This record gives sequence, C-alpha cells and structure tokens, in this order.
Amino acid sequence: MKTLALDELRRHAIARSLFKPTTLPKAVQRLGFVQADPIRAPARAQDLTLRHRVQGYRAGDLERRYGRLGLEEDFFINYGFLPAAAHALMHPRHPRTAGTPWTTARWAQAEAVLDPTPHDPWPRHFQHFGASIAVTCQMYQKTGGLPQKPYLEDEAFYKALLRTDAKVRQSPHVKVITSTRQDGRVAIGFSEQLRYWSVMVRLNKCQVAEPAEAVILRLRNRQCLRTYWNAQTQPDPDALLPIAADLLLDPAWLHRMTQKCTYFGQLWEQVEKKMATSDWTKKHRSVSITTAIQSLRAFLRE
Repeated sequence: MKTLALDELRRHAIARSLFKPTTLPKAVQRLGFVQADPIRAPARAQDLTLRHRVQGYRAGDLERRYGRLGLEEDFFINYGFLPAAAHALMHPRHPRTAGTPWTTARWAQAEAVLDPTPHDPWPRHFQHFGASIAVTCQMYQKTGGLPQKPYLEDEAFYKALLRTDAKVRQSPHVKVITSTRQDGRVAIGFSEQLRYWSVMVRLNKCQVAEPAEAVILRLRNRQCLRTYWNAQTQPDPDALLPIAADLLLDPAWLHRMTQKCTYFGQLWEQVEKKMATSDWTKKHRSVSITTAIQSLRAFLRE
C-alpha cells in the first residue's frame, strides 16, 4: 500500500470535509448536523465549522437565522442544529402525555374528579421535580433512594414513590422558583423543555397531547381498578372485563398482574406500560393542545 505524504493527506481531508462556500441552509443540509458550543475557545464550534463553508458567514449567523431557514435545534450526540428533514427522523419521540403546564394542570384537575385520593385533594399542583420534593426518611428507604441516573432522576424517584403507594401531597402552597436558563447541565431537563417550547413557538408549531376522551377513559378505569384492588374480599375476576376492554388489555393478563403486584401503584405502572405498546395510541391519536385543553375544560365544567 502506498504511503501518503502529509500534503496528500491534507488535500484528501480538505476535499472530503470542505466544499465550495454556499448558503447557510445548504451547508447545514450537506453537513447533516452542526454541533453548537457556547464556549469561545478560541471561537464557538458552529462558527468555526461554517466560516469556510458559508458565503459571507459572520459569527452568530446560525443562531440568529436558523429559525427563519427551516433548520431545527436538538440533541443528537451533542446539542446542535440540523435540517428539518433529519429532525423529523429523530421525532416521533412519543409526545409527552404531560404536554405543557396547561394540559398537565387540567389533567390533575380531571384526576381529582375521576380518581380522587383523600391525601391529595383538589386544588393541587402537578410538579414533582428537584427542589419541590420533600420525603420522609422511611419512604426514601422504602423506595430504594434516589435512582442513579444521568438525568431525570427526580422523575424516576417520583415514579418509585407512586410504585410503592406513597401518599404524595402536591400542595399548591409549595412554591418553587425555577431558573429560566435554556443551557442545561444535562442532556434532558427543564432547560431542554423550555428550549423546546420556545422553538415550537418561534416556528409557529402546535404542540400535541392525548385527547380529552382518552384521558377521561383512562382515569375512570384507573378508579375502577383501584376499587377492585382495595376490595376487602376476593373480588370477582369478571369485574376486570370492562376495565380490560376499555383499556384495550387482555383480561387474563390484567388478572395475573393483580395477583402478582404488591402495590396498586406497581400494578398501574404495568398497565400503562402495556397500554403504550397496545393499540391505545392508534385508537386515541394525539390532537392539538388547544383542542385537548378546550375539551378537558368543557368536561370539568359539566
């Protein structure tokens, strides 16, 4: 094999990675992904990448113009900018049921009506992140403590509390002032959510959420299942048939789970996991967030 001289390697690298200067959207399209870095050492990564590939490029052009050029920002391996077509391949990440604070607040109110719990009456909030959590030592030990995760460990801890039937009170008297920064310290967190919402607004895109009828059906059946679980005497398995039918679950599987699980929270977690892989999302397709909010408000006014 021929040994390449340094000049030949240099020419090969330039030919493969550099191309004739073009427009900003075409350059990002050809590169596929441009890593963004706020640190200037000696300059930001995106500016160093684009200064030789975009005609007349000036530092900061990508951040100033990407929203008008059909480009998106997101996390791939690192945070950066990419063409809308490539971004679409990264999403659908399944729409978060939580959606926005507005839909989650309506969800919490509907939950208090359809599946009330004495220890957490309405009014209540819906947050369970970071500094808003206070827990007893006994419950902390029962759940196994804070999960070792690179991010969203507070979300995982909250799920562990529900899984062990902890009596969680989401009091509206608790106030937590959050940061508005959009440059998070981890890949996924509140800053990423703020940035995602701001991009959606800037691009005039409508967020989506689970339709109100699906929320209502889910919560009504959770209350029925909770009643079945809390029955003093051994309940009739046939009572699970309408619940399984509404939630699109196999009745035999649901009965097995009621026998296998130690806590109701553990049972409901298994039910939601099963629903996520069933025809539930096909039958109840996401709708615009404004439609979901209006429908939930109409139901709560009844």
